Amino acid sequence: MATLADEDEFVRVLYWGHFGTGKTTDMAHLAKIGKVRWIRTDKGLKPGPLRRMGIPVENIVPCDELRPDMLLRTVDEWAGQLHDRPGSIAGVVLDTATDMIQRRLETLADEAWKAYLAKCKKQHTEPDRSLRYSAADDTREWYGTITQEMSRLVRRMTDLPWHVAISAQIRRDVDKNTGHVQYGPAANPAVGGLLVGYCDLVIETEADGQYEDGEAEDCFVGYPKPRPGREGKDRFGVLPRILVTPTIDRVIAYVHGDLDFRDDPVQLRYRELLKARKARQAQEDDDL
Repeated sequence: MATLADEDEFVRVLYWGHFGTGKTTDMAHLAKIGKVRWIRTDKGLKPGPLRRMGIPVENIVPCDELRPDMLLRTVDEWAGQLHDRPGSIAGVVLDTATDMIQRRLETLADEAWKAYLAKCKKQHTEPDRSLRYSAADDTREWYGTITQEMSRLVRRMTDLPWHVAISAQIRRDVDKNTGHVQYGPAANPAVGGLLVGYCDLVIETEADGQYEDGEAEDCFVGYPKPRPGREGKDRFGVLPRILVTPTIDRVIAYVHGDLDFRDDPVQLRYRELLKARKARQAQEDDDL
């Protein structure tokens, strides 16, 4: 009888942060491991820059089907491929959950508007054009629909034997009673909760200037641990508090024990950068 020790360890990671903090690039590194099915809600993934980074773009297979029922059917087809040929797909990427939700809101708003126009025509009344994007009796119901759709999709994705990467933009919430500010993945609360719940790792991404030890090279970091007012999660308990260059292939290497922050050259390089910055700041303070 198979035990937990016999199961392969796959990574399910949620990247969230501002635009331009490397989320899409971090996920694209999954192509170094094998074939990737890429659910794209926009066309932000560009082959040229990825090639220059050494990422085999031929391993990335885009999926532009975003209708929930058809997308679930597509994921089931991928599940069949994994069943017939285990390991034939390294993983799946959803880029981004935020845009997926926005697209569904637009679709539901359009459907409500069409229904409203049909009702006006039947009743021989002039439509109120100010209701173009809010024609439903209760637009809050849209979020219930979207939560159901996203829950089914994410659960199905994370149930399969492959790596999963999901990205989201940043959301800022303020508690009206306490004034407490909380940052996390940009989604309605129910979907945001299920994204954090289904993923083993939740990493906030940030750009942190440039390295100073050679050619000007951008430095990106990820925060996989919870911080005051900021979402984070590391169910494996293996990632450093600050993960430098948090690409998914590096995350997987940490999870599988192939990397350790104590001798990881990328982490060591970042430490030298911090030392240089600290020394320069001390010098500037002395000059004041």
